[in-house]
Amino acid sequence: MAAFRNPRALRSSSIDRVAGPDLRPGYRAAPVSSGRCICSSRQPSAPAVIGWAVLGGTYGHDTGWASSRYPRQARWPTTGPPSVWTGAAAYDRAVGKLIGRGAALDERSVYLLARLSPRYPTVEVRVADVAPDLDTAVLLAALVRALVTTAVTDAQAGEPMPRPPRATIVAGLDAAARHGTAGPAIDPWTGAFTEPWALVRRMVDHTGRALTASGDDATVARLLRAVEISGTGADRQREAWHRAKSPAQLVAELAAATWQDPYRPALAGAA
Repeated sequence: MAAFRNPRALRSSSIDRVAGPDLRPGYRAAPVSSGRCICSSRQPSAPAVIGWAVLGGTYGHDTGWASSRYPRQARWPTTGPPSVWTGAAAYDRAVGKLIGRGAALDERSVYLLARLSPRYPTVEVRVADVAPDLDTAVLLAALVRALVTTAVTDAQAGEPMPRPPRATIVAGLDAAARHGTAGPAIDPWTGAFTEPWALVRRMVDHTGRALTASGDDATVARLLRAVEISGTGADRQREAWHRAKSPAQLVAELAAATWQDPYRPALAGAA
């Protein structure tokens, strides 16, 4: 997700430019800016990402969740926010223990919300639902790239790794999966209730330099504003479900939304 210089191109991989050589296959010998730092430092941002990137309001019925996938996936023993590891060796030991005790078949079955890819020289951020349309995919790619770039920059500068309580991160993820951006959200640092978009704005502020450097700042601002106006993918999915008179009509409407810009009318009305 963080490997695209221009997310709309979706072809020109720029892993080297975004994350540097530390995410190549030899990352385990890399210094402090290795992939495990990126995985660990993304913990506080996970609730903000899942809050707007939800697509699970219906599952044959109205689930009552914005992301009905998340609570099902959370039952897996290897799913959850990544820990704070002291080094690449500690990351490898943690993954090895999960496989050794039968919680996972192999590295590919370790479903941390951010993990080192077992196949490619990159970090996989796995917290969001499937994007319902191109703009959501572009927004997610741009924000994840900014988060990874910021993590690398902070690690190279010797900034301390964020260590919010794991319990508040899990609570924040649960709240985001339940409510999306309709609220309430839970602050991963304090455990207090907050407004969902406050977490999103904090994330954007935190990654501001990276977004500006990549030229994505205006695109991210525009697309986040569109989500505020039109609702999340889960909001629009639920509206379509209630509006459809048959499963075929629902599928046709969702398929059509994938191939068009669902936010353009909302943005035109807000102009």
